[in-house]
Amino acid sequence: MRRVLALAWLTCLGLWRTRVIWLLLVLLLGMPLILAWVLQGDGTPVGELRLWWQYSLGWSSGLLSMAALTMGAAAISLEVADRNLILLRIKPVATLQVLLGKWLGLVSVLGCALLLGMIFLWVGLHYHAGRVVGSESRRLLQREFFTVNHSLQPAPLPAPGGTPEDVSQGVTVAPGATGSWKVTLPTSLRADEPTLLYFEFLASVADPAAEFEGLWLFAQDGGREELRFASTARSGRSSRHELPAGWASPGAELVMTYQHNSLDHGVSLLFPRAGGVELSVPAGGFAGNLLRAGVMIMARLLFLAALGIAAGAAFSFPVALFAAAAAPVMELLNRLRADASLWTVWLFGDNRDDWTARLLDYLVMSASGLVSLLLPKLARFDPRGSVTAGQMIAWPVAGEAVVVCGLYAAALLGLGAWVLARRQLGAVDS
Repeated sequence: MRRVLALAWLTCLGLWRTRVIWLLLVLLLGMPLILAWVLQGDGTPVGELRLWWQYSLGWSSGLLSMAALTMGAAAISLEVADRNLILLRIKPVATLQVLLGKWLGLVSVLGCALLLGMIFLWVGLHYHAGRVVGSESRRLLQREFFTVNHSLQPAPLPAPGGTPEDVSQGVTVAPGATGSWKVTLPTSLRADEPTLLYFEFLASVADPAAEFEGLWLFAQDGGREELRFASTARSGRSSRHELPAGWASPGAELVMTYQHNSLDHGVSLLFPRAGGVELSVPAGGFAGNLLRAGVMIMARLLFLAALGIAAGAAFSFPVALFAAAAAPVMELLNRLRADASLWTVWLFGDNRDDWTARLLDYLVMSASGLVSLLLPKLARFDPRGSVTAGQMIAWPVAGEAVVVCGLYAAALLGLGAWVLARRQLGAVDS
């Protein structure tokens, strides 16, 4: 272990002495300043702050990810090219210890850069928030941005005498009738912040501007009604209502009921099962969520640094960098292909009459499938969307990111050590 730590310390010193790390810090800290000057939001304090935060956090995460791949590939491949690793072969240092020391040194430097970048973004965030004028704008900024929310999808309840199949597609509410949903509130619910209710329904009416009146009723733990309010909404339009703070208890079972009061239209309302009714429950502060996001970004850097080192152990620097960067790009293309439902035509579109195009298409599909098996699901461990949208990142998810990416990194380092040992032996023998 002392040899690994010594190599890690030497790697850290070597990186801090190069101009690359200083260029990385300049880009990491300078781009948010440029974005604050260039970007223009929707004119609201929340929109402007969210846009700046989204691009700044995305830039920081992407820049550090590319730095992890580049410096990882260079850490071993350039040492091999300069014949420096040959000297370690005659010393009592195992190949795996060399790669592990390089990896620890690299991730330590990247961790310091990530911490510095997060602190800088945090200071810039509060600087922007401090410039907001007006008590109402400040309250909205606190609620919409600095409060972290749990997004809850209430389960639809069948009508008395009905079956679960009756609400498989959603809840249908006839004129004068009611529809109900049930949800369990999180124990981390903050009673000092209001809860947001979002709902949307569909109705077969000729006039898209027709408005439907309804009444929302709320009860906790099977008790009596505790909250009610009237609503007016249109078909196909998402509606938002703010529920008062302190009315709900953490961990309570909440029953929500909608009463359809627009009898003159004579049509039923369908609340879709997905997205028909949603609760945004305040459950924490922005600082804790940002900390968990930083842990997830660091977990991704652990894997990417190991991927670059493993590629550098097998190839020269240009080839290693291309191979290391191609794997995450292929994983991104796999996600885009899945989102677009392109499972049979991947690359060459509708050129199915050309057998060479079909053959290349299947080869690319096979390669992308192999990459998806060998790489962790990096999209699952990307916290940027959740942090920007104010959605809660749970500690178990952050812990899973560290464990999964750490295991993949260990496997890559073991594979890289196996390849490098044979590659170096060949270099020495020649």
